[in-house]
Amino acid sequence: MSVYDTSKSLDIVAFLPSSSARCPHCSITSSSRHSSYMRKIADLPVQSRSITIYLKTAK
Repeated sequence: MSVYDTSKSLDIVAFLPSSSARCPHCSITSSSRHSSYMRKIADLPVQSRSITIYLKTAK
């Protein structure tokens, strides 16, 4: 996790580590990840500073 703090904003970058996952179709556990993407979650300002959370998740 990384936090970038400036006078106008607070940006938090996080990721969810996962070493393995179960297939929803056959229930076999696999350690390969096909792809991921970045989600951007914006919250209401706190003390006139914008808050943004960037979360990297698996598809």
